[in-house]
Amino acid sequence: MGEDVFINGWWVAYFPQRPLHSLEHTEHNYWMLALSLKERGWTDHAVAGVLGNIQYESACNPGSWEYCAEVEHQDYQGSCGYVPGAYLFAWTPWTKYYNWVVANGKEEYDGCAQLEFLFETIEQDWNLYDAYGLGGNYFPTWQDFANSSEYSLEKYALGWCSYYEKPSEDPAVNHVAERIIATEEWYKRITTESPPPGVVACSGTSGCVYKPRLTASGIDGAKYWYSNTNPFFQAGFGLPNCTCYAWGRWWELWEQNGLKDIPKLPISDGGQWFSDNSIYTESQEPSLGAVACFEDLNGGAGHVAIVEKLSKNGNITLSNSAYGGDLFLLSEMNVKDGIMWGHFKLQGFIVNPHACSSTPRPPAKKKKRKIIFYLKKRRYL
Repeated sequence: MGEDVFINGWWVAYFPQRPLHSLEHTEHNYWMLALSLKERGWTDHAVAGVLGNIQYESACNPGSWEYCAEVEHQDYQGSCGYVPGAYLFAWTPWTKYYNWVVANGKEEYDGCAQLEFLFETIEQDWNLYDAYGLGGNYFPTWQDFANSSEYSLEKYALGWCSYYEKPSEDPAVNHVAERIIATEEWYKRITTESPPPGVVACSGTSGCVYKPRLTASGIDGAKYWYSNTNPFFQAGFGLPNCTCYAWGRWWELWEQNGLKDIPKLPISDGGQWFSDNSIYTESQEPSLGAVACFEDLNGGAGHVAIVEKLSKNGNITLSNSAYGGDLFLLSEMNVKDGIMWGHFKLQGFIVNPHACSSTPRPPAKKKKRKIIFYLKKRRYL
């Protein structure tokens, strides 16, 4: 088939096509996988390790079959020398996942079903095959891998390769060096970029653990709004003031999520932020923690606010401060209507790259594991 098909939030290309036909669809799938793992508490280091590996396992195509497969659902060794692997994680033989699909009434090429299978079976498949240069038993349990971030990104690339994927030992085939590079690239992307519009985790959420500000509690005297680090406070335009508030709210979110950096938002009037911003992604779609930018149809200085809640009916809840008015107030508006308080016209959103955090599960109690070595080209997973 020459076209990608959409199955439960994932783009799929069928046999014999291995990578998806569209780069845009490929990007969509990588972010689907990233958000679905992050939502379950996997750290950015761990997620990047998985993404860097999957690029060389399936190119993030839930319909992928190994290159040596001669037919779909090949149940003989053929030129592979073994019954081939398939799907997102190149499970070998492919029947391992397929039998689970049949037993549970799932759609074979549904990426979310494949992740469900991963989560159900990872415990039994997690063991060290140190043939790729990892150099030690860094992640005795899969939870040690998923919930940690203390090692280099190279260790997470090699960790997923060594404990879970276990590809060929031949460097010309396993692309270990490329897996490390891809892991580093994906870490940079998932920690600095926002997912494309419409990408959600398998649960149907954005994968974002967000702490909304719905009251003024904790604002009075807080450094985010009452210190010279906030350029609006320093210039004498402190609260109540929409720009001082929005700038400080980003700083508050970033620090809540473990960042020490300071936002580099515009320092102009609110109505100029959307045009003056040259650093962060802009969108016409709302996202949690984003700055909503408004033009004042009455000719005023404009307005900025922060997206705190998203509703299925298209409404968003914004936290605000009003120059010469309320220090803090909430508002609700419909994005399609694009008008708030009768005279503020929505220009768009400045996407907050660090609005979300994950909530890692407590690491499992470490237990001793045997280091197991296999002599096959690919470890059957």
